[in-house]
Amino acid sequence: MTVSEFLKDYSRSERVCGRDMVLAVNVNNLGGYGGYHVIMGGAVEIKCGIVSETAKKKYVLSGHSFLRRGAARRFTVIMDRVIGDPFQEAVLDRSCMLGTGNACIMDYVYFCAADGKGEKGRVTVDVVYDFDGSADMEDIICIELYGYGETEDYSYNG
Repeated sequence: MTVSEFLKDYSRSERVCGRDMVLAVNVNNLGGYGGYHVIMGGAVEIKCGIVSETAKKKYVLSGHSFLRRGAARRFTVIMDRVIGDPFQEAVLDRSCMLGTGNACIMDYVYFCAADGKGEKGRVTVDVVYDFDGSADMEDIICIELYGYGETEDYSYNG
């Protein structure tokens, strides 16, 4: 589902909750789908965080201190397997799932639907597992998206 299709019937709630945060990736170069697609088909859990690189320093007068050297976005997506979902089909394609370099990089947008403000950038796709299930349960997949390069401010104005 594209971002505009997803937001067509969106209604704002009193406070921001999980369904108000939109994570979409551009699967244009993978799987033959066009444009940004919201990661939602079968999504059970989406975690968004920051991976920081810090260095510990010790100063004569002030003692121990931590200096942040860098930071990158990280998304963890746990989903039921849904055949035909553009995001899943793109990342589970062998060229992406087992690929290296540019074959595993996608553009993304992440924003709050309530105010349209967020960020955009690029992520490296890492399929942690593409099958986790037993005979009586649905297949579960886990995908991690790691920030690649710099991000910039984004505003959705659909």
